[in-house]
Amino acid sequence: MDEVIERISALEGRVSEHDRIFDMIREEIRGLREYIDGRIDDTNTRIDDLRLDMNGRIDGINKRIDETNKRIDETNKRIDETNRKIEEMDIRLNRRIDSNFKWMLGIQIAMWITIISATLIPLNHREQNDGCSHAHHPLHILSNDLRICALSRLPPLLPLRISNIHRC
Repeated sequence: MDEVIERISALEGRVSEHDRIFDMIREEIRGLREYIDGRIDDTNTRIDDLRLDMNGRIDGINKRIDETNKRIDETNKRIDETNRKIEEMDIRLNRRIDSNFKWMLGIQIAMWITIISATLIPLNHREQNDGCSHAHHPLHILSNDLRICALSRLPPLLPLRISNIHRC
């Protein structure tokens, strides 16, 4: 029995030593848990701070984007206004060009009618030949007091010059 008691005592010693080791391990685990919990809290705090900082930065970027959009809208309005003014100026310019073209066309038609009439109207040069040697010329023009004849050397469609006009 002594042997049994010794064995029990030895076993109790080992158990108490194991308990003491387990208590130390438990203390270490408890310390690690507290350390990890503290690190997790610190990490969570840092993450929250970073999240707030990023939200602030994103809000700032959103504000800048909104301001840029407003500037783009204002620029679009100015471009639209400029395009409208250009269209109005184009319409006015086209009207003016059309008007000038009509005037030029009218003047040219009147000029050609006058030239064609002057060249095609047959003059009765026998009855009106009062001693003018150029009365047969198609550009012979009669006036109240003055008869102006173009020299026969000039082609009929060239403009008359004062030096080329003489009294018949």
